[in-house]
Amino acid sequence: MPSYRSTFALFRQRSRIYAVILLAAASCVATRADESTAPSETKESRVLWNSINRGSLRAIIQPAQDIRLSSRAAGIIQRYDADEGQPIKAGASIMVLDDDQEKAEVAQAEAVLRGTEAEVGHAEREYDRAKPLSEERIYSDKQFDEAKYALETARSRAAQAQAALTLARVRLANRTITSPISGIFLKKSKQIGESVERFEPVARIIDLSYLEIVVYCDASLFDILSGKGEIAVQVSKSEDRHVVVQGTVSYVDPIVDPSNGTFRIRVRIPSSADTAAGYTAILLPPTKSVPDAPK
Repeated sequence: MPSYRSTFALFRQRSRIYAVILLAAASCVATRADESTAPSETKESRVLWNSINRGSLRAIIQPAQDIRLSSRAAGIIQRYDADEGQPIKAGASIMVLDDDQEKAEVAQAEAVLRGTEAEVGHAEREYDRAKPLSEERIYSDKQFDEAKYALETARSRAAQAQAALTLARVRLANRTITSPISGIFLKKSKQIGESVERFEPVARIIDLSYLEIVVYCDASLFDILSGKGEIAVQVSKSEDRHVVVQGTVSYVDPIVDPSNGTFRIRVRIPSSADTAAGYTAILLPPTKSVPDAPK
């Protein structure tokens, strides 16, 4: 009669054999499933399949420009000169911080500049009188040098006053946040009376004159897309609503990134009722002229 230990060892050995058989069966099933779900082995499908796996033909539609404006100075929001959703021109004011101190500094700098300009005028007249008298030896060289020194000193003070006024005006201008582009004032981040810090984002401006997607394609599509003008783009408005529009290739990387075998391509899409920033889009490369894909 076998012992308890020999029976247990035989059980463990058979269990391992069964486990190996089950793993082999599961691997076979998974392989068949992968083969059933993989695309058909054609030139076009292999290239597109590699593009999806290695690169990404899918992208989110972006506006032509999307800028988050930052404040160049710290302060309290005094007013907004534009409303959310309002079209705005380049250079137009969006919001103004409290600027009473900066206005006073500008007024003070202007007053100092007027005084130094008067000193320059007086010094110039004294110099003009001293010069002919010095030539006729009525004024001594010392008196002429003093007139010349007074003129140069006055001009130096006027230049310093002008620089101080420019600086004061720059500080005042920094209290106003303007739009660098023509677009739409999309969103403000704070309300009137709230404080903002220097370089803190305070507003968002977008340009919807055209839309754009950026995709990373497999190297096998490089010859096809490098000189392509127009190209089809499928826009997904929802899970069951898809629209194909014509886009224009605006830029293609001149090289393929060797680290991942992809290259970048930018496609402009015209703004329309079927397209909007935030939609998902898929680039549809031409498949009839797709070269042979590596096996």
